[in-house]
Formats: sequence, C-alpha cells, structure tokens
Amino acid sequence: MMEDGTAAALPSSILHPPSSILHPPSSPQKRRAVIDIGTNSVKLLVATVTGDDVRPIHETSKQTRLGKGFYETHLLQSEAIAQTAAAVKTFATIA
Repeated sequence: MMEDGTAAALPSSILHPPSSILHPPSSPQKRRAVIDIGTNSVKLLVATVTGDDVRPIHETSKQTRLGKGFYETHLLQSEAIAQTAAAVKTFATIA
C-alpha cells in the first residue's frame, strides 16, 4: 500500500511469470508419503508424483483420539499418545 492509500503496482514478472515456472520440464516419477497427525486420527497418503501431478496409490487412517480430554485438562493422555505413536510407526513401515 502506498502512502496515499493506493495499491502498489506489482512487477510484471510477478503478474506474468515465465512459462518455465508455470510449466516446469517433466520430472521423473517419484513416490512420496505423508503422515498427518491430527486431534482424533492419524492418516497416511502414499502417492506417485510426477511434476505437479499427484496420484494416490494408498490411503488409510487410524482413529487414536490424541486430543481426548485435552480441552478440559490441557494435557495429552498417555494411552492416546501410545496409540498415536504406534499408528505412526505402522504407517512409516508402509510408506
């Protein structure tokens, strides 16, 4: 924002990036995995990735209730921590 309250103009290179940025050369296929640890569940996604194309090949989740009782006690429960750690260990072997 400029001092007079008007919006600053963006450089042309930001508004119109080179096509090499928008469409990079094709890259080799890679396998990637993501483990998402949430309040109530742990999720696994395994996918093949080629450039910006992502194709899931395996998805699973395990309900561990990591956040159970947290809002009342502000503490994580030992059993929920153990279940979450076990799920992550299992998912890491799959990934």
